[in-house]
Amino acid sequence: MKRMAILCLLLVATGCQKKDPRVVKERQPRRELLRQQKADSRGQKKIQGKKAIAKKEVGMPRSLSVKRQLIDKIVARVNGSNVLLSYITQSRIDTGVPFVKRHDVDSGNLTAYKQGLERAISEELLFQKAAEKKVLPTALDIEKQIASLKAVNGITKVSDEEFELELAKEGFTQASYRYQLSRMLAVEKLRQTELSERTLVNTKEIEDYYQAHKEYISEKYTLEIADFNEREVGLNPTKEQLLRVKSIEWERLPALNRSDIAAHLGFVFKMNKGDISEPIKTSSGYQLVQLADKQTSRAKTLEEQYSAVERILREKKRAQFEQEFLKELRNGSTIVYL
Repeated sequence: MKRMAILCLLLVATGCQKKDPRVVKERQPRRELLRQQKADSRGQKKIQGKKAIAKKEVGMPRSLSVKRQLIDKIVARVNGSNVLLSYITQSRIDTGVPFVKRHDVDSGNLTAYKQGLERAISEELLFQKAAEKKVLPTALDIEKQIASLKAVNGITKVSDEEFELELAKEGFTQASYRYQLSRMLAVEKLRQTELSERTLVNTKEIEDYYQAHKEYISEKYTLEIADFNEREVGLNPTKEQLLRVKSIEWERLPALNRSDIAAHLGFVFKMNKGDISEPIKTSSGYQLVQLADKQTSRAKTLEEQYSAVERILREKKRAQFEQEFLKELRNGSTIVYL
């Protein structure tokens, strides 16, 4: 009995005391019904919640009140790459002028807009070709260019924040400056690679151009002037008397073209080097003019013109080839204007 009592106490404590089977059978259907009702209630709440969410989602567009703002615009696509309005209206590092001025965009200047857009498309084509040829600048190339920029502008010791402020004055951030600089360096590397062999100029071409476009050195006169005070030399002194003045000082003038010499000094055209004029009356006294040097007009020699002619011909060939090169790139590309 004692053992049975302890067992009964344990069963009561754990909620597992023995129950009448008849009572269990009667209460079982009721328990199942309550359990089902609770499940149905939870399911109904879920359905109602989904309906509420669906209703909210459907109504969302009607409740939007945020005004959309245009951040940027794609103006063209070149072989799938976008050309943005913000890029073509940004100042250029090399010229300080954008491909397209913002004023021309706002005012609807279609001619200026089209011309600038075509230049931007040409740059994009060249940049893509540079990427294909693997002649893109390295990070070190870009850093060297930025260091040169800082040195030229005397800002080598400025912090990144101060440099950012300097760039902002020109309409750049560091990111946009580096982006544009990298494209410029890539295009220049491509030009050097593609154009160097095709822009060579031979001696015969230089000689032919020299003969057809001779340049002349104009006639030049170098004068020296000596002034004399009338109170010191008296009235109507002779040239010999003036030359004997111990305090005489000659002032050399820069070389003058024939057209730069005043009419009253026209006599110097007939003088020889070293000749001294007769006294000339001035408001304060007298004046002597000496022809210190005379350079007659002559054609420049081939040697004097060689470098200049070579540069001219190379630039002509470069411009011609670049036009042909761009034409080839355009013919092989897909360009979409938006």
